[in-house]
Amino acid sequence: MASITNFGQFSSHAATEPQPATATPTEVETTDDDLPVPSDISAVFLGGLFALAMLAGCYVAAEIVLPIVLAFVLNLVLQPAMRMFERLRVPHGIAALLMIVMLFGTAAGLATVLAGPAATWAQKLPSGIPKLQERLSFVSRPSRPRSFL
Repeated sequence: MASITNFGQFSSHAATEPQPATATPTEVETTDDDLPVPSDISAVFLGGLFALAMLAGCYVAAEIVLPIVLAFVLNLVLQPAMRMFERLRVPHGIAALLMIVMLFGTAAGLATVLAGPAATWAQKLPSGIPKLQERLSFVSRPSRPRSFL
């Protein structure tokens, strides 16, 4: 490293030329509300086409990616219980079978508990629709322009 710093001492070219004056950058006043406007409209259309292509790719890959993501999430959620079974010296296969039974049992228990209130809510739904329409009637009315002055 010392040879690199001493290189400038031996070079006659570096010692004789004056260093150019550096200009300080001028500060441009910008606000957070200013967005850069693309000068080429084709860039906007290409960005839109890229977004559509990404959405189409996600739609096509959903059949492959969704099970992988679900498996990853279940692994993260169920890993502490599997460690507990390992500490209790339960074989890995039996522990996995117990975890699956507990997972499906929990889902069935939640469905059973929520079925009663959901059924009563569904029975009350036809009588509640006119009340809901009355409360949301302001949405269907045209809005009037408001004067701020």
